[in-house]
Amino acid sequence: MSRFAGLPAALKATTAAAKEALEDVETDDEGDGAVPPAKSKKKEPEMADENQNAAVDTAKKEDHDAGFKAATDRFNAVMASEHYAGREAAAGKLLTNASMFNASADDITGILADMPKIEKTELSEEEQREAAETGGRKEMQEQLQKGANSSIEADAGNGGAKNTAAEAAGIWDRATARVFPEARK
Repeated sequence: MSRFAGLPAALKATTAAAKEALEDVETDDEGDGAVPPAKSKKKEPEMADENQNAAVDTAKKEDHDAGFKAATDRFNAVMASEHYAGREAAAGKLLTNASMFNASADDITGILADMPKIEKTELSEEEQREAAETGGRKEMQEQLQKGANSSIEADAGNGGAKNTAAEAAGIWDRATARVFPEARK
């Protein structure tokens, strides 16, 4: 049997129920046969809507300002704590973690106090970069001082023969002699 077999019967029952509901609806008819006046579809302007919207906007701004001030105060209190130094990254994560938004500055400071302090390395990141550049320049200067590769020629420093214009011309003369044995200069 199809799952749609009972559908026509259900539709007939629903249609009949809907017709009965329409007949039971009360009308504004006073029984005199006159057509009741049509109701306007235009919504009546309400002055309260404008006042209410203005009040809602004001409340939103006040709440936003209050929340921003509370977050700033919490951030400043954590930064002013003695446990902030050496744990800056962890403090930033705790302050911006959504699950910690309700935590007070004292709660976050307490968590930071339990964390190990990160000791500062000997050189800052910028100082490490400068040291690497200085070392690279020094190594480059040493290689340039050797002078083994200071000429443009590819075989310099390897003891190879230097190609000169005469040698190049001689190569072409031998190639031409092989191709055209009868053509001599």
